[in-house]
Amino acid sequence: MCIRDRPSSVEIIAPEKIIYETNDLMDLINDLQLRLHNIDMALKTEKQKNSLVHQSFDKALFNLLRLGLGDSKKTITELSSITNLSDKAIEQLVNRFSGMGLLIFDGSRISMNKKILSEMNEEESKSKKGKKSAKKSKKEIAKTKKKKK
Repeated sequence: MCIRDRPSSVEIIAPEKIIYETNDLMDLINDLQLRLHNIDMALKTEKQKNSLVHQSFDKALFNLLRLGLGDSKKTITELSSITNLSDKAIEQLVNRFSGMGLLIFDGSRISMNKKILSEMNEEESKSKKGKKSAKKSKKEIAKTKKKKK
C-alpha cells in the first residue's frame, strides 16, 4: 500500500512492538530496493532524453543563426528580422554562442567564427563519407549473399 499510494508519512499507532520474520523483512526491503532502482532508472532515462533534446535544440538555434548570418556581419536587429526571433532572444543566443567561441560579437555586429565553421564543415563531410562507405559495405554484403545463393 505505501509503495503504491505513496503517502508522505506513515504513523503506526498499535502495536508498540512488531516482531517480524527475517524472510518477510528481507522481502519488504528487497521490494523497496527494486522500486527505488526502477525510479532511479526512469529518472536517468528521462534526464538523458532531456539532455539530447537540449543539444538538438541548441544545434537548431545555432544553425538558424548560421543561416541568417551567411558570410556577412549583421546586427542583432538584422538577425532578428531574418530569423523572426526577438532582439532579446537573439542577444541571448549571441552571448551564449559567442561565449562558446562559435560566433564573434564585437558589440554591434555578429559574424561566424570562420575557424570553428571550417572545422564543423570538415567534421560534417567526414561524417557523410563514413555514412556513404557504410552504405556501400551493406550493398557489397548483400551482393555477396546473392552470389552465394
